[in-house]
Amino acid sequence: MATFGEHGRLTEGGAPECAGEMPVVEYVTGWGERVMLAVCADGYERGGGLALVALNVTDPDDEEGYLEIWNVVTVNLPGDSVAAAWCSRPGHVVVDANNVPAALVDALVDAGVLELSGRSVRSGFCSYPLAAVPSRVFGRLVPLSAAMALSERVWAWSA
Repeated sequence: MATFGEHGRLTEGGAPECAGEMPVVEYVTGWGERVMLAVCADGYERGGGLALVALNVTDPDDEEGYLEIWNVVTVNLPGDSVAAAWCSRPGHVVVDANNVPAALVDALVDAGVLELSGRSVRSGFCSYPLAAVPSRVFGRLVPLSAAMALSERVWAWSA
């Protein structure tokens, strides 16, 4: 799995100073566009569960799109007792299958960033899969705040 290094470039190893390595996955959109996405961690205020955020790391020369939020991969369902219990464990999430394309979920699973449990919860008319971030990946996730600070440093270095 490729990772995203401290200087804002893809690397094959070496921990960045911002506390870990963001796993990077390649995703092909429904329009055939190849996008490289770095996955970082955030949290939900209500319920305190893990949020996974995908940042665009496709083109380091794209000042407007590089390190911008591409998608929030997870959803917060603190009012659902099954989802709340699932998300109370470290690395456990509810995948936002309503707003995240199935191909992106597949790319995250294929890259080893997510493991689907085979279980899901319902909210309204939608079914949301329960998933876990494997411990080898979970321990390396960079907080979204550190990734955003990195974004500012990348453009400061290039100026």
